[in-house]
Amino acid sequence: MAFIYNYNYPDAEEALKKAVALNPENGKAYFLLGQCYRYQGKYPASEVSLKQAIELDPRDYWAYVVLGENYVSERKFTLAIETFNQAAKVDPLQDYAYGGLAVVYNEMGMDTVASKYAKKVDKLFRHNITTKTYSNYHKIRGILSKNKIQLVCVQYPLRSLASLKGIFAGQQDGIIFVDNEGIFQKAIKRESYREYFVDMFAGNFGHCTKKGNRLLAENIASAILKEYFHIYQ
Repeated sequence: MAFIYNYNYPDAEEALKKAVALNPENGKAYFLLGQCYRYQGKYPASEVSLKQAIELDPRDYWAYVVLGENYVSERKFTLAIETFNQAAKVDPLQDYAYGGLAVVYNEMGMDTVASKYAKKVDKLFRHNITTKTYSNYHKIRGILSKNKIQLVCVQYPLRSLASLKGIFAGQQDGIIFVDNEGIFQKAIKRESYREYFVDMFAGNFGHCTKKGNRLLAENIASAILKEYFHIYQ
């Protein structure tokens, strides 16, 4: 839906309302309307639309995921857990629902359970890395090495560094790897997920807030100062 991804939510909302009025059996339109409401912070309206999408298609994985994200935003953790589990039953090979569960349990202070789901996310993520991704990383390394430029590989917040290092298995020498898993886990536990992320775009992490971007930048800078310049703060 072009309006949504251009951030023109009011126009998107009106267009999608017309779509569901014209065809009340259009589950995709209800799902997109639910997304549109969510992006505007209209969680109760989003919940109604997403539940309608699920009623029309009980196997709509993404409708469950977005509904679960709504519940996380509202701190309705029990409902979030139920909904993410339903999504996982629909498609156990997708990592987004497990990422949502990792976030919820981390917010609840249940570190052991959160870690279990985070490991499941990482396992699925590694399994789904394409040969093209592997090839592109090695091409970049070759270009940088030829021009004597240091390669710095930065892992996503809350994701294990193992998947990134696995791309260069047996060839990791000379690469600076930046681990953002532990530092973000501690920050979220200390405050909350919403302090560091504005959404759950990738399951167990999303687009960063200003505070999240600052934490990310500081951690990257610290790793470069330590590993490349040998400056220890």
